[in-house]
Amino acid sequence: MSLLAVAFSVALAAAAAQDPPELARQVSAGLEMIRAGDTLADAGKYNEAQIRYHEAMEQILPSVRDLPFRHPVKRDETPREQLGKVLVDEWEKEVTPEKFRRDEATWKSLGLIPADFDLKAAYVKLLSEEVAAFYDPKTKTMHLIREPENGEAAQARDAAKPKGLLELIMGPQPKFDKEGSRIVIAHELTHALGDQHFDLDAMLTAVKHDDDAALALSALIEGDATLTMMAVAQADWTGTQIVDMPAQGLSRLVRWFGPFLPMMGGTTARNSPPVMYQSLLFPYVNGLVFCANLTNAGGWPALDAAYKNPPLSTEQILHPEKYAGPLADPPTAIDLGTIRTPEGWTDLGRNCIGELTMRILLARHGGNAAAAGWDGDTIALFAGKDDPKRLGMIWLTTWDTEDDASHFAASLQKYFSPPDAPAAEIVNGPEPKHRPIPDGFVRTSGKDVLIVRGFDAETAKTLADNVMRNHTKREKTFRMANPSKS
Repeated sequence: MSLLAVAFSVALAAAAAQDPPELARQVSAGLEMIRAGDTLADAGKYNEAQIRYHEAMEQILPSVRDLPFRHPVKRDETPREQLGKVLVDEWEKEVTPEKFRRDEATWKSLGLIPADFDLKAAYVKLLSEEVAAFYDPKTKTMHLIREPENGEAAQARDAAKPKGLLELIMGPQPKFDKEGSRIVIAHELTHALGDQHFDLDAMLTAVKHDDDAALALSALIEGDATLTMMAVAQADWTGTQIVDMPAQGLSRLVRWFGPFLPMMGGTTARNSPPVMYQSLLFPYVNGLVFCANLTNAGGWPALDAAYKNPPLSTEQILHPEKYAGPLADPPTAIDLGTIRTPEGWTDLGRNCIGELTMRILLARHGGNAAAAGWDGDTIALFAGKDDPKRLGMIWLTTWDTEDDASHFAASLQKYFSPPDAPAAEIVNGPEPKHRPIPDGFVRTSGKDVLIVRGFDAETAKTLADNVMRNHTKREKTFRMANPSKS
């Protein structure tokens, strides 16, 4: 029996084990708690209201999501002015200085962010700017916002807060949004529910060295929570309507609405480089469409099964048909082998770029088409020999067909070449083997495209020859070591 079939069997057994009359009783109790929370909110007792909403969602979500809570979710109430710091502290624990340096070097070497851009400061500001309740899978804790008791202080805070697109269109919102608070809590408690069954922290740890796989897994996790949140928002207490919401319709809506999404965030989100805000939006928006595709085909059990066999690339999120079924296309993992650079260069590590980031990278050069056919990649980053800010890259990509590889190579050459570059400097023709770019070259070999930049010409050629000779490929798989017990 396949892993996917086993996962389906486990999910179906869990669903069958839930007692429908008991679920109905829990939902009824949860709705009473919501009404009690609304009464408290109307009386200005916002913190007590949030606690009732939390308790209500622990009663309601098992019926909506077709999964039982195994135990109550630990709750913490953090003052609003401190919650941003809590988020930043958790982020800094998760993202080591070495990993952050590698990730920052990746984006800078590709020109996705300016060389002098302070990425850490941007993330810290973003995490602090629009703080909402959140669940932390490391500590297994739901963090609720403790609102200030002083009404005037709250009004001053709300007046100073940057207005998003929806508020500009619909007018000012109440200082405490009852419905908004309920659905945010529903979203975050869906993470807690998933964590109790699938160990989200162990899953995320398994892909922490592969940014593309990490984004794909985040899309599953956030898409699941967003779909469940939408069920709560439309009072689908049995979760039977939301699973039939057509994924194709959602996909069309995302394509139409996508360009406007960054305007809904705060100032930092709106002013962030495209790669930053699109990577932040992707798990919620594209993850929702991906999860809807699964539930359209197999209901909630299909979504549970995906946690046992998670998507491994943003390609599979962007093209759900490549995740499972006759068109399934598991990504290729590429090992570049040992890379010996000249003395003085510092190895910053390896990473996977993936289709989403390639789309963003080549947005002005037919990004979607140029990134189509991606099958796998690995990039190696190095800090400069004489100047630490100088970056060297060795980036090997592989594609479904030779035409896909050639298309990507041509688009990449245009991307790296200055707009006013003489035509003679850009090599044209069917699949050239070597394309010069500033400070390096793009080399094609069948379905493979290798990019080397930042080194002197002789070193670059030697490194390229060695990588093409010594690299290995295999099908990428998901391995979760030592899962913890939630």
